[in-house]
Amino acid sequence: MVTDDLFLIDSTILLKACETSFLGSKLLLAPDGRDQTQTFGFIRDLFRIRNKLSIRRAIIIFGQDSMSFSSDDALSDILAFLNEIKVPFIRDNIAKVGEICFQLASSARWILTENRAMTQLVSDGLGVILMDGSRIPDSFTITEKTNLGIIPDQVPALMALSDGKDAPLKHHKAVRLLEIYSSLDALLSDCTSVPSSDWKRKLAPKENLLLKKEIEYRFRSDFRVAFPPVVDTLFENTAESVNVLQHRGF
Repeated sequence: MVTDDLFLIDSTILLKACETSFLGSKLLLAPDGRDQTQTFGFIRDLFRIRNKLSIRRAIIIFGQDSMSFSSDDALSDILAFLNEIKVPFIRDNIAKVGEICFQLASSARWILTENRAMTQLVSDGLGVILMDGSRIPDSFTITEKTNLGIIPDQVPALMALSDGKDAPLKHHKAVRLLEIYSSLDALLSDCTSVPSSDWKRKLAPKENLLLKKEIEYRFRSDFRVAFPPVVDTLFENTAESVNVLQHRGF
């Protein structure tokens, strides 16, 4: 792994892991009685990711969707702690994590996430590392196709067709139709000629819903948020950060 590449780390994977691990339990209290259990879990998992992938440069991304997995108090303590140990992060209360990553894509080499919609950002210079629960892949490459079997621009259409329990198609069938028709618009406008009456029956009544879902999965190119400048993206242990960790009892 090239360690000087810039990683954008989706905070969702860390915040959800804390929620699953601790279930709101207060296991680690600061001297003033403040609960810092979530902060400990977040930093523990963040450092595990850093060490596993030998990351030296990273920005942790907090968006409106990821912050829903944490209480206001826990999130405030996590952000304060990241400031103390000088770990770069970007927070926005309106934009989703994917929309923030979309705006930063030209500056980064990797996005680490569990959100498959992020694979629409894959390019010659940007790869997306999809985590499966707590498992981090040992190796990964940038290719013209995503690991979903389609080109990046087709990801929102694929997810509209096959993601979720109410999706009309299985993944492999959705991939096949997108190989034939290239886009969801073209597929739905030609529903009468799809090569299976079963597919036709499943798709035609859901045309408007599918188009709406595709829009929801696609990151908006016109969405712009003014982020504070991130000058230093180094993500390393320093004497100062070690002291902060020790003071917190971590």
